[in-house]
Amino acid sequence: TGCASPAQQYCETAGECDETIPFFGIPVDGVGNSSDSVDVCTQQVQSRLDTLRANSEEICHEMAAAYEAFMQCAIEEGDCDAWTDNDCASEWEEYDELAEEAENRCNE
Repeated sequence: TGCASPAQQYCETAGECDETIPFFGIPVDGVGNSSDSVDVCTQQVQSRLDTLRANSEEICHEMAAAYEAFMQCAIEEGDCDAWTDNDCASEWEEYDELAEEAENRCNE
């Protein structure tokens, strides 16, 4: 999709997947089927990444980088396999481990 941001590409890929997929630790059933679903997902993902980057704690920046690596993997897979076949499991686990370590520090 040319100039689309990674968040938009990620949400477009996730939007084509009808399986239940992780979204920042919360399982959701795809992205949704409304005409604005990809746009809403893109804003949510970008907002979360911006929040992580705005936080002064290094672990939050590491979480943003880890989630971007997961998104890039999902984009490269280009289908539900990123989630359903765990093709991007190592990238997700890295993010998840950082999130556990950070606890609530990146939300403040």
